[in-house]
Amino acid sequence: MKYTFTSDAEQAIFHVEGSLSIENLASIELPLKKEIDDGKHVVIDLSGVTFIDSSSIRFITHYFNMAAAKNRQFLLVGINSEIAEMFSITEIDRKITILKTLEEASSRLGRR
Repeated sequence: MKYTFTSDAEQAIFHVEGSLSIENLASIELPLKKEIDDGKHVVIDLSGVTFIDSSSIRFITHYFNMAAAKNRQFLLVGINSEIAEMFSITEIDRKITILKTLEEASSRLGRR
């Protein structure tokens, strides 16, 4: 897995690629926690993710809850059909907003 992120005063967008699994979550954890601690909305772009394991689902849920506790939005975008099915089975899609594109996320956050 590799990731990049951009951040401004109100939001952080993380672009994730490859396999998201317990072996590689640590590299994204500190930057993600910092952005949430700084009170930013978070968008995770999973359009480049080919695989996600159950540890990653717990990880995503944990950081969603952290953002929600700060009254910040935590959005997922660009998931493929296999990941969408896993999110449906685990019912994560009932808790976390999942959008198709970054443009939809920006619109949701009131950005242009």
